[in-house]
Amino acid sequence: MNVNILKTQFTIIGVYGPNEDEPVPNKEHFYETIQRVVTVFGISGKLVLIGDFNARPGRSNNNHIIGHFGEESCDNGARLIDLWE
Repeated sequence: MNVNILKTQFTIIGVYGPNEDEPVPNKEHFYETIQRVVTVFGISGKLVLIGDFNARPGRSNNNHIIGHFGEESCDNGARLIDLWE
């Protein structure tokens, strides 16, 4: 969906990511698709991805954002973090 807010065009895309227990090829396909979307729409204006990525960022004692209270399982979380790095 494209929306104009204060003379700025935003593209809003709803997502629903695969669960942690999905086969790896399904996860890879999802994140490759998201990467293509970011590449195409991210350069033309403001992009908002909203929804459920089914991603847990894990835990880290050396990271003030993630912290040490996260869950052990973080495959999708690592994929989501890699998407934005």
